[in-house]
Amino acid sequence: MSKRPSNSNKLVLFVPDYSEANPYQKMLADELSDLKTRVCYDKFYPSLFPLLTLWRKNPKIDVIHLHWIVDLIAILAWSKNPFIFKVKCYLLRLDCFVVRALGVKIVWTIHNKFAHQQLERSKELQVRSSLVKSVNQIIVHSKEALSTLCELYQVDFQHKARVIFHGNYAGVYPSPSADKAALKSNKHISQENKVIAYIGMIRPYKGVDKLIEALKKTEISKVTLLIAGAPLDKAYGKSLISQASAQPNILFDLKFLSDQELVDSLAISDIICLPFSDTLTSGSVILAMTMGKALILPESAKVFGCVPQNGAIYFSDADDLANILSNIHQIDISQMGIINLQAANNMPWSKAAQLTNSLYCAQGN
Repeated sequence: MSKRPSNSNKLVLFVPDYSEANPYQKMLADELSDLKTRVCYDKFYPSLFPLLTLWRKNPKIDVIHLHWIVDLIAILAWSKNPFIFKVKCYLLRLDCFVVRALGVKIVWTIHNKFAHQQLERSKELQVRSSLVKSVNQIIVHSKEALSTLCELYQVDFQHKARVIFHGNYAGVYPSPSADKAALKSNKHISQENKVIAYIGMIRPYKGVDKLIEALKKTEISKVTLLIAGAPLDKAYGKSLISQASAQPNILFDLKFLSDQELVDSLAISDIICLPFSDTLTSGSVILAMTMGKALILPESAKVFGCVPQNGAIYFSDADDLANILSNIHQIDISQMGIINLQAANNMPWSKAAQLTNSLYCAQGN
């Protein structure tokens, strides 16, 4: 393979470009620029050799850094013919080999076990396994995620994996527009009520319906459940409102939240509950930690590896979640929030970028 100089002045291609909708890429790119590593963006193109196509369109790049690969999977997995699909998986590996032979390193950050778009799981698993075997190096956000993925993809890729934490959100969002009391008044929430909140994009896999059902099972008073964020579509939003009918202690704000509205909703909240079903990491969890909030999470969220032991209460099923909500007034929410804020402060993007940049510059693989 041809070799390029090993210095820190790399040109890295982030693909696909989710920088507008998700702060993750922009925060990482900003810190990488301080290390003299430049970042550009592109998308996946329909092609038998999508990575080679990216290189042809961006011939000066040193690294292709793959993030969310749903579009790449869709390009490969459209065929109904199993033989053709297997050939495409082989061509993906060949694609990686050719790009690497050109001296371009391929790095893949695995954010999710599977795409949230509900692709055909068996095909997606084959594509992901092929890619794991073919890229230079892999980034995961926790040791727990690495172990989970090796087992799921049936590939032991620990030798090429690096654990690099998801950075915090310090300084990314504005300060709350008012104090907590005023913000609660603006939403007509009683000052004496504890506010449990789900905040963020509302999708079926995120389990908001389970949270509503759990609260309906309780008879707890002086509690408001705030559900704020944009639903998958209007019909899904209406179904949640219908599910919560006759529950005056459930407050909906079903819309896309501006940065200010997002921060204000978090500022109102005492504890954040994110009952998503199955994921490897969560920007929402890290944002809540950055704002010093206590957490209620499913047992599966322990894979994140970033939440301190005393920063979250974990539930195993719907009845367990209902029991936790019933005892919300006995939880030391304030201390949990302090613990989470301290942990978030130890996850700066500057450090995450240094670790990522050292991977870009590493010899071998």
